[in-house]
Amino acid sequence: MNSNIKLYSKITTIFFIITFIYACAGTRHALINPGVDIKKYKKAFIIANEHSKYQTANIILLPGAATAVPGKIKEVDTKGNIPSAIQRELAKYGITALIGKESDKIPDGIDFVIKYDDLWDWDFKYYLSAINIKLFDSKTGIEIAQGSFKSAIAHNFPDADEEIEVIIKNIFGN
Repeated sequence: MNSNIKLYSKITTIFFIITFIYACAGTRHALINPGVDIKKYKKAFIIANEHSKYQTANIILLPGAATAVPGKIKEVDTKGNIPSAIQRELAKYGITALIGKESDKIPDGIDFVIKYDDLWDWDFKYYLSAINIKLFDSKTGIEIAQGSFKSAIAHNFPDADEEIEVIIKNIFGN
């Protein structure tokens, strides 16, 4: 009987550890549009956002407990250094990237334009909750690829640079 309890305890512990590790992982996606030869794109123009987005939380008090639910999204000062992280990762694949603003004229010789949306959340400190990076052909304006990351509810304070590295690798590293 005692050995059954120990075995059950070990199995339960392993189950919870695996569940917790899985719950801390975010989801990542990358998609290259069919028919696009992503390797031909060698010069990028990254449009740096003037603001980041932050999702507030609404605290709901329940008898004997409290819970937080997602609230409004608002603009805040730029968080992280997303454009520089994208530029650094592109360089690993031989891609030259310039950083500018939405209002800037796209320089001559640019093959594709990168736009991104970043969403930050607060849990004792700001952390990257989600990012969506889209690549557009500079001549046609057609989206050629995109990559995204969304953190899990039980997050591990995802690092923006690391998540961008994975997204860019998933697009250009194949």
